[in-house]
Amino acid sequence: MPCMRIASRPFSSVVLLVGLFFLSACSTTSVWDVQTDSSVASSDAALSASAPSSVAAEETRTLLRPQSIEQSHAIYLLPDDVKSGASINGEPPVSTTLYENTDKGLRVSLPYNPAWGTAQYRINPYDESTQAVVFGPLSGCEGGAVCREQRIRFVPAQTADKLLADLRKKREHDLATIGSSELTDPRRKKIGSQTVVEYTVNGLCAYPTVVVIGKKFNYEFSMCGGRTVYFESIVETMQVMD
Repeated sequence: MPCMRIASRPFSSVVLLVGLFFLSACSTTSVWDVQTDSSVASSDAALSASAPSSVAAEETRTLLRPQSIEQSHAIYLLPDDVKSGASINGEPPVSTTLYENTDKGLRVSLPYNPAWGTAQYRINPYDESTQAVVFGPLSGCEGGAVCREQRIRFVPAQTADKLLADLRKKREHDLATIGSSELTDPRRKKIGSQTVVEYTVNGLCAYPTVVVIGKKFNYEFSMCGGRTVYFESIVETMQVMD
């Protein structure tokens, strides 16, 4: 089962803080299949003393839960009376929260800022479904809703060799049949103790993708307009469990 704990130290990677300024608010869904998972769980927990005291001591905002968590993002609906005037707080993270899920075989530190949300609504450090865990700040998306687009998707486990072969086969097929491919040439890389496969999917939006090779699952980081170096800084904190 997943657990959540707010770290008392600032997020260690400067790259992660800077990376948020470059993240796009684009709401275009992934070129891969997108399926809505109606079973949404949340990290509904009180802010610890590690959060800035001005936020933790005076927190009176209503918790905003996701309406759905899809493979590429989570959708949150603001009430009509606050939707038009809502100002979303997208400041950089100031700490990390620990996500640990033994069923998924994953332990990782995720960026967090207790001020994220709006003046009237706060969000959990992360929200999750059976398909993915979403984190980071809110951003605007289609239909007047707000979204959370930073996510780790749980995909079937396979070796780096098999994943590379599948991706290259698809790329070669696209090049041979239509003369171009949305996939860049994938590459294998080592980040800390983790083996990853990196590539970008270029559709209506560029989706830099980092897939961590796991044991129970593989863990796919991808986001419209995201940055590979940002995902890599999170991967450095990961522990893959049996």
